[in-house]
Amino acid sequence: MNKRRKIKKYNTRKYSPTQLWNLDYYLAKHIYYALKQFKAMERHGYPGCYGADTPEKWEEILDKMIWSFKEISEDFRNQPLFSRDAVNFTIKDENGHSVLSFDDDDEQIAKTKIEREAYTNKLNEGLSLFGKYFYHLWD
Repeated sequence: MNKRRKIKKYNTRKYSPTQLWNLDYYLAKHIYYALKQFKAMERHGYPGCYGADTPEKWEEILDKMIWSFKEISEDFRNQPLFSRDAVNFTIKDENGHSVLSFDDDDEQIAKTKIEREAYTNKLNEGLSLFGKYFYHLWD
C-alpha cells in the first residue's frame, strides 16, 4: 500500500491568459474598486505621517489614488491625444521621393504635449502615493 503523504497546495489559483497578458489593467480594476469601498466605509483614523496628518489630507490622497487606478482601469479615457488635424501625413512613391512626411501645427502639438505631461504626472502621483501609503490601507 502506498503511504505517501498528501501535501495540500495553497495559492494554486490560475489566472487566464487574458488576465496575465494585461495584468496592469486587471490589477488596476480590482484596486480601483477596493479603494472606492475603502474610502466609502466608516474609518476611524488616518496615517498621521508622510503628509497625511489630518483626515482631510488623507481623503485627498485617497482621491488621487482612486483617480489614477480609475484611469488605468478605463484604458486612460481622459488622456489628451494628438489631434488628427494637427498632424497631416503624406506618403510618396518608392522612387526615392519622400516616403513619409508630415505637416504639423506646432502650437497644437506643443499644447497637447504639455497636457499629456500634466496628465502623466497626475497619474504617476496617484500610483506613487499608493506605494507610499500601501501599509496604511487599513482601519
